[in-house]
Amino acid sequence: MKDAEVVLTNKSPISSIWLLPVLAVLIALWLVFKSFSEAGVDIIIKTTSAEGIVAGKTEVRFKGFPIGLVTDLDMTEDLQTVLATVELKQSTKQYLTENTLFWLVKPEISLSGVSGLDTVITGNYFEMLPMEGETQVREYTSLKQPPPKSEDAAGLHITLHAKELGSITHGSKIFYKQIQVGEVYSYEFSKDKSHIKINLLIEEEYRDLIKLNTRFWNASGIEMTGDLSGFKVRTQSMASVIGGGIAFETPELGDTTTIVQNFTEYPLYEGFDEAKSGITVKMHFPKNSGIKAGITKVIFEGVEVGVVEDFVYNQARGGVTASVLIDPRLEPYLLSGMDFWLVKPSISLAGVSNIDRLLSGSYVAFRIGDGEPSREFDVLPSAPPLDFKEKGLHLNITADNVDSLSFGVPVFYKNLRVGSVQDHKLAADKRSFDVHIFIEPEYESLVNSSSVFYEQGGIEVNGSLKSFSIRTSPIQALMTGGISFHTIDFENSSSVKDGHRFVMNRNLEEALNTEVVTIIAPLSYEIIPGLTKLKFGEKHIGTVKSVKPSSDFKSSIVTIGYQSDYNNLFKESSKIWIVEPNLTAGNIAGFNALLTGMFLQVKPGEGALKNHFTLLRKAPESEATDEGLQLRLHAKYGTSVEKGSPISYKKMVIGFVDTVNLNKDGLTVDISATIAERFRYLVSKTSKFHQASGFNVKANLKGLNVQTESLQSILRGGLALNNDYADFNNLAEEMDIFELYENNEVIFQTGKLITVTFNEVIDIQRGANVDYNGHTIGSVKNLEVTSDLMSTKLTLDISDKYSQFTQTNTQFWLVKPEVSVARVANAKAYFTGNYIGVMPGNGEQSVEFKGLLQAPALKQVPSGTNLTLTTSVKGSIQPDNPVLYRQIKVGRVLGIELNENANGVNVYLNIDEQYKHLVSKDSKFYNASGIKVEAGLFSGMNIETESMDTILAGGVAFVTPESNKETLATDGDQFPLYDEADESWLEWNPTLTKPIEEMHEPLIHQPGEDSKG
Repeated sequence: MKDAEVVLTNKSPISSIWLLPVLAVLIALWLVFKSFSEAGVDIIIKTTSAEGIVAGKTEVRFKGFPIGLVTDLDMTEDLQTVLATVELKQSTKQYLTENTLFWLVKPEISLSGVSGLDTVITGNYFEMLPMEGETQVREYTSLKQPPPKSEDAAGLHITLHAKELGSITHGSKIFYKQIQVGEVYSYEFSKDKSHIKINLLIEEEYRDLIKLNTRFWNASGIEMTGDLSGFKVRTQSMASVIGGGIAFETPELGDTTTIVQNFTEYPLYEGFDEAKSGITVKMHFPKNSGIKAGITKVIFEGVEVGVVEDFVYNQARGGVTASVLIDPRLEPYLLSGMDFWLVKPSISLAGVSNIDRLLSGSYVAFRIGDGEPSREFDVLPSAPPLDFKEKGLHLNITADNVDSLSFGVPVFYKNLRVGSVQDHKLAADKRSFDVHIFIEPEYESLVNSSSVFYEQGGIEVNGSLKSFSIRTSPIQALMTGGISFHTIDFENSSSVKDGHRFVMNRNLEEALNTEVVTIIAPLSYEIIPGLTKLKFGEKHIGTVKSVKPSSDFKSSIVTIGYQSDYNNLFKESSKIWIVEPNLTAGNIAGFNALLTGMFLQVKPGEGALKNHFTLLRKAPESEATDEGLQLRLHAKYGTSVEKGSPISYKKMVIGFVDTVNLNKDGLTVDISATIAERFRYLVSKTSKFHQASGFNVKANLKGLNVQTESLQSILRGGLALNNDYADFNNLAEEMDIFELYENNEVIFQTGKLITVTFNEVIDIQRGANVDYNGHTIGSVKNLEVTSDLMSTKLTLDISDKYSQFTQTNTQFWLVKPEVSVARVANAKAYFTGNYIGVMPGNGEQSVEFKGLLQAPALKQVPSGTNLTLTTSVKGSIQPDNPVLYRQIKVGRVLGIELNENANGVNVYLNIDEQYKHLVSKDSKFYNASGIKVEAGLFSGMNIETESMDTILAGGVAFVTPESNKETLATDGDQFPLYDEADESWLEWNPTLTKPIEEMHEPLIHQPGEDSKG
C-alpha cells in the first residue's frame, strides 16, 4: 500500500456566501432606479363637477389608449371646483405643456346624435390632446366641450358667413349629394357681431369638390314648398333633419379651375332655392298680367326654370317690365325666336284649367325658337299657334263653323289625345273656315289619305227595340268640344304631308259615308238631313246628306251618303222605301221608327250598279229569286206582326216577316215571309203557321196556363210553325200560300165544317167550344142570326179525328149553367160561357144538323151494364143521380125521356163494371129520392130516407134476391121503377159473389177473417 499524498491549496479571503446579499442589493437598487425612472407624473385637472368621475377607475385616454388614471378627488376651499388628481404615464411628461388640453367624455344624447357611447360600459373618462410647448404645467382646467380642429389638420378648411346659426352646431355634417364629406368644428361671431363665422373641415379626399363658385346652403331639417299644384319636400339625410347640416353644389358655369385655399370664405344661403344662380333677362308683360316678384315662375314642360325677381311699370308699353332670373343651363337657348306667354287659371264649362295657379298666380311658359342671342323678350297674353317648323304633322281642315274649335282644343284618335287645334281663320269663300291642327310627332303615322275628320263632342244614340248603342266622347270633349279622326285603310292608302287638307264632318257616321246615292221622294215626307237614316236590315249604313226640291217642285231630290262597304247593294233592281212610325195593320213600321223617327230601307237587287232611285211608299214584297224560301201567309183576322218579326219553330227563329199589307177588303191581311235557306226543309205543303205574339193565356177551374214563343216575339210580334200535320215528302215551294191561324190550338181544332141550326136565338159566342163529356172536339167558327130573329145558324169546326161527330144521327145542344134547389149543373159554363154539347151518331156523314135547346137523354155508355127503368112520372130523378145498393153508389142515372107513346117515362141507368154482378133479372128498383114520413095519432111519426144525398138530389135504389150467373141482368134489360120499396124486399140478404173469371186481383184478408180459409 502506497502512502497517501497530501495536496495543499490557498483559501480565498472572501467567502462565496456573500454573493447572494450582493445580488439582492443590486436587484433592489435596480428596482429603485426603475421605479423612479418609470414613475408616473401627477397632475391636477380642475372641473366643475365630479359626476361620473371615480378615483381608481376613471381613466385618461388619448385616441382611445389609456395613458393615466384618476387617483384622488378633492374640492377647493370655496367648494366651486373639483380637483381630480391624475397619474399619467412618464411618456406623457414632455407633452404636459401650457398648450395641452383635457376634457371629460361622457355619454350625450341630442338631436344631432349620440356621443360617448363607449362610456356607458367603461364609465366617463378624460380625453387628452397633447400639444408641445415651452413651459411644463401640472394643473389644467377641463374643457366644457371637445376642442376645435387645429388649423393644420388634414383636409380643406372653409369659413362660411351666415346671418344666423340656426340648428348648425359643433359636429354638424357637411353633405355633397347626401354623402358626408366633412363637418363643422367651430363657430364664432365676426368682429363686428354682424354675422356668424362657421368653420368647417372638408376631408382630404373630397377637397377637389370645392370650387370658387361653389354654393353652400343650410340643409338642416326639412325644406318644404308647395301650392295647389303640389308640394316639394327637400332634405339631405336623416342626420341633417335631426341634427342640422350644410350642403353644397358647384354650378357648371363659373370658375371651376382655380384651386381653393384654406379658409376661403363663402356665404351660407338659407336654402337650396336661394343658393341657385341664374341669368337675368328682361321680359315685357301685358296689362293685367298679375305677376308677383319671387312668386311668378317660368316653367318649361312642367319644370321650373326661372322666377320673376322684380318688376316696374312700363308706361310706354302699357304693361310691366320684369327682371327674370333664368336657369343658366338655358343660356344657349335664349334666342330672339323664343315665344313666351302667360298661363292663367281659367274656369269654364270644361272645368278648371291650371287649378294650381288659383292661389300661386299665373306662370310664364315658353317655346324654344331660333335667332340671335337675346336677353329681352315680349310675353304674350296667351300661347301662340305652332308654326309649320314645329316637328309633327300640320294639317288644314275645312269646317262650316268653328263653334268649339278654339286654340288648344284637343284632337283625338279613338279617344286618345294626339294633337290640338292651333289656329282658325275665315276662308277665302267667306262661307267656311280654315282650321290648322297639329298632330304630335309620335302619332303622325295614324293619319293617311284615307283618314276622315269629324266633330267630337256630345252623345250619339242609335237604337231599336232589338238593340241600341250609345257613343259618348271623352269628358274633355263633352265639355269643350274637339276633333276626332278615323283612318279607314292603313295598308293601301298613301301618307300625307304638312298642309294636307281634309273636310270636317259632323260626326263619325257622316265621315264614313263616302259614297252617295240619290232618290226621288214625295214632298209629303219629312226627310231631314243628318237625322233620317238609311238601313239595310237592322244595320245602319247611311244618312241623308241633303234634301232639295225638284225643278217642278212636285218632289224632293234626296242625297244619301253611305259607307263604301255597301256599294254592291245599289243595283238596277234594288229598291228603297220609307218606314214610318205607324202601328196600323196596313203599314206596320215597328217600334224602331218610334224611337229613331222614320227611316229609309234598302233591298239589294241584281244588275249593274246604280245610284239613282225612286222612293217606294211601302216595303216591296219578297220575290222567288230572293235568298231563302219565300212564302205568302193569309190572315183572316188582325195580326200584331210587323216587318222583321221572327218566325220560330220549337222556339228557334227560322225566318222573318218581310211585309205586312192590309187587303183591299179591309178585313184580311197578307204577309210576305222568308224562311232561312238552311231551314227550308222544315216547311212542307201541309205545315201550319199560327200567330205567336205576346202571351197566350188560358184560365179555367183547373188552373192558369201562360204560353209564349220568345221575348222577341213578345216585343215585336211573331209567327210560329207547326208541323204536326207536315208531310216532308211534299216540301213547300217558292211563293206558296198558307193560312195564318190565330193560335196553336185553332190548328188542332181545324177539320170538317158543319152547320147546326137552332130554332131560336141562343146565347153563344164565336170561338165557344164543342165538348163531348168535357173533351173539346171543335169550336164555333161563326154564328149568324136570321133576319127574322127566329133562329141561329152556327158554323162548327169539328176536328178531323172525330168523324163520328159528323154522322147523321149526331145530336148537338146548347149547354148553359143550371142552378136549382136540388143541384147545380154545367158549372163550367159559368167560367167559360155557354158552349155546345154533342153526342155521336152512327149514320152517314153529313154537314147540316138541327140543334137542341136541351141535352138529349144519354142511354148508354161503353162500360158497365146499361139498363132502362120505366115509370109513370119522372119525379125528382135527375141525370147523374146515384144508383144505390145498400146506400152504396154503384151506378148513375144517364138520362131521362118520355117513352115512344108518351104515356110513361124511361129512365136510363148505368151500373158500374165492378158492381154489375149485383143486378139480376129479379132485382127491384125504387125511387130513393126525398123523405118518407108516416104519422098516426097513436103510432107516432116514422121518417125514412135512403141518404142525405138523395134528400137533396134524388136517386134510385135497388135490392136483389138470391141469384146466379144465369140470372144476371144484361145490357138493355128493362125494369119497372117503384115509388117505394116493399118491406119484404128490404129483408132480402143474398150473397152476391162476383164471378171468378172477373176477379183479376187476389183476395185481401180483412181484419177478423179466418186466416186459415
